[in-house]
Amino acid sequence: MSGSSGIPQDTRAPYRQQRWFEVENQEEFDIPPYSVVEIVDADRPEADDVMTPGGGRTIVKVQRPTCDSLCNVLVTGPVRIPAAEGEVKFTGPATNSFPSYARWGGTTPVVGASWGSVKDSFDLGEGRQGFKITGDTDALDIAGNTIVRVTRDPRLIRVRMQEDMLPGESGKQAKKLYFDEITLTWAETDCTVTVNDPNYWVCALDQETITVECYGNKLITFCEFGLLREAVCTADVSAGAEGTANLCSAQEVATCTTTQRVEVSFCNGWRLNRKLYTDEEIWLRWLPCDRKWQLVNDRRHQVAQVVLDDNLCPADSNVSVSSFVSWEWATQANDPTKKTSSFTANNRFNLSGLSGAEALVAWNEDSEQWELIQVEHQAIELVEAVRLNFTPASGSAAATCKFEKKVRTFSLMTCGSAPSWEEVYSFTSVEALVDWFTDSEALEIKGQVQEFFVPCAGEIETVVLEDGTDCSTSSS
Repeated sequence: MSGSSGIPQDTRAPYRQQRWFEVENQEEFDIPPYSVVEIVDADRPEADDVMTPGGGRTIVKVQRPTCDSLCNVLVTGPVRIPAAEGEVKFTGPATNSFPSYARWGGTTPVVGASWGSVKDSFDLGEGRQGFKITGDTDALDIAGNTIVRVTRDPRLIRVRMQEDMLPGESGKQAKKLYFDEITLTWAETDCTVTVNDPNYWVCALDQETITVECYGNKLITFCEFGLLREAVCTADVSAGAEGTANLCSAQEVATCTTTQRVEVSFCNGWRLNRKLYTDEEIWLRWLPCDRKWQLVNDRRHQVAQVVLDDNLCPADSNVSVSSFVSWEWATQANDPTKKTSSFTANNRFNLSGLSGAEALVAWNEDSEQWELIQVEHQAIELVEAVRLNFTPASGSAAATCKFEKKVRTFSLMTCGSAPSWEEVYSFTSVEALVDWFTDSEALEIKGQVQEFFVPCAGEIETVVLEDGTDCSTSSS
């Protein structure tokens, strides 16, 4: 013969395959058929009987659920369990053998959906955890109440933390959640529970949502969460040293600076890590085996844009810089809000610049120091060459004086004010040369012997105009 090896399903006795417990109603009202009930305690009323010393039947004491998504629940049978009458309490059947029927309330269940206990109700509720709908969604009991066939779901519960829980901590407050089918979000119940992390697997901060596993009346973490986090340094930390940082929320969209939560200690890795600074954003990773936080190493070039605090000349070995404008690594790229206190950078390349000039610094792993690698240049217009051409006029002793001036723009590093040609070169007896730096193209030179200086191909030349010579710019 072939067929199922289990107890056959008989429609005339649908509960034949169930294993039943005797439960005692602890409430002051009746427990309806197919109710979800919470286990309170157990008793062996015949333990003192001479016929059953220390033994006898066990009666499980139950009540209406006091919280959503409970794990320590049973489902009662197809009969009502009356409320107590004075000192007399009544019992009835309940099962933890599934599939079975259970009461439900709200929208019609969908096969495969997750439902669970509801606070202060004997009905299953949508979106809670603990049971899975397996069929008979249109079934009714003998009194016409809606029932549905269910089985136990894996004992996973979604909770939202109400306080910070670092790895290894226990007894932290959380709110149970249920899934809202309309908004497609996890909504809070008014049921507060405690969560424990004995395996050092979870770092869950206030208002973060995690999944926990139910062991009796204990909620235990069962998978890793929040062990890689952005953080903000609370003080300067040298390479290879221990430091402190504020962890940031892993589930909020806002920047880390505005979501700092709890301070933890961490290790700044090995010697090749650069020094960290107060208010600098970093990434930390929790190591469950070592039970400590460690800086996440980033082996890309560590370059920062800064501002010179003082004038810098090539002879200066160091300079004070401050105000990070942007980082070229991790998450701080192009963020002008990242600031830090002043620090010293080495001037090994003999650079120069003015106070307030922007500069680039890079971390030197060998010497373990910041070094200047570029400084903002100053743009200066320089007269590169001037040529004077004298052309005698036809049939006349007069001469035409034609000026040709070339100007080139240079980009220079300087540790003082930008040089001015008025200070470098002097012009005598020729008022027209006062307009040397203007856009004027015409110069008229008359009078006695004139002597003035002009830069030509990098040298100083003297040009002498003979007495009586009439020089004016040529129109050609």
